[in-house]
Amino acid sequence: MKRWLLLGSLMCLSSIGALASPIMCTSGTFQDYIGLPAGGCQFGNATFSNFVFAYTSSDGTTAASPGKGAASVSVSPETQPTPDSDHPGLQFGTANLTPAIGFFQDYTFTFTVTAMPGFNLDDAFLKMTGAFLIGSGSATTVETLTPSTGPQTSLNGFFTDTDTTHKTSTVTYPTTSSLTVTKDIKLTNTSSTLFDLSAVSNDFSLLDGSSVPEPVTAASIGFGLCCLALNLRKRGKKGLVR
Repeated sequence: MKRWLLLGSLMCLSSIGALASPIMCTSGTFQDYIGLPAGGCQFGNATFSNFVFAYTSSDGTTAASPGKGAASVSVSPETQPTPDSDHPGLQFGTANLTPAIGFFQDYTFTFTVTAMPGFNLDDAFLKMTGAFLIGSGSATTVETLTPSTGPQTSLNGFFTDTDTTHKTSTVTYPTTSSLTVTKDIKLTNTSSTLFDLSAVSNDFSLLDGSSVPEPVTAASIGFGLCCLALNLRKRGKKGLVR
């Protein structure tokens, strides 16, 4: 009987957990996002989790140098180019990438995007904002997308002193429930006296995935199993009385 009682309790807890909502994504730093609970945060119809930060350079600065660590990178929810819950994304502040002439500085951000129950991911949009330089150099953003199902794909944005027309990029991939995103942002200063990239942002389009159980449905199933377990326990007690 203890086994049935334990099973019933676990199923009840499971149904309650299915109704629990993740915390909401808010403006903060990359360090704040690294410290999110295991479930990450929700923005629109997606959750963002598993944040990892890396910094490299050729000028001797490291992630431990002033203004170069995860706490120096701003992160904020952003929907573009379409401002609705089916196009959630994040904007990453990159103004602290300031390579001197002859050097480069590079951020690498990794995180997971997961569609909420009832939705699937199918494309992504990348935008580099506030990009300008006087002199020569380049800023590149290479974003690798690894779906939980399907082949890996990528987004590529860049600008140079001679080409400023490729600061956005889009890609479509087979529908999937989640993506692992690796975003590599690199500024290389050849001879520029002024060089800036304010932010890099992206969004992830979502489609209705009606084949995926809604949270309420999952909770109902859990509640039903809970009731079944308790009913079996009662029958077991009646058998003992006989």
